[in-house]
Amino acid sequence: FLKDTKTKVLEWPDLNPIENLWRVLKVNVHARKPRNLDQLELFAMEEWAKIPQETCANLVKNYSKRLLSGVTQKGYTIDY
Repeated sequence: FLKDTKTKVLEWPDLNPIENLWRVLKVNVHARKPRNLDQLELFAMEEWAKIPQETCANLVKNYSKRLLSGVTQKGYTIDY
């Protein structure tokens, strides 16, 4: 609807560390092309286990940097 009516919307940056993890998980599971719910669950568990603990720690550690960057960029998403 918004596209059809050419309504401008602001992008909402993913500043929350867990949202970044969900994005990684979603991309990795999707790449494996699960065919049913059982595969989806299995692939999600396997891909979650593959995410290095350092990735989680860095997302939390860099939260302030992402927040400040979001403010200075006026809300535009910046990937790290």
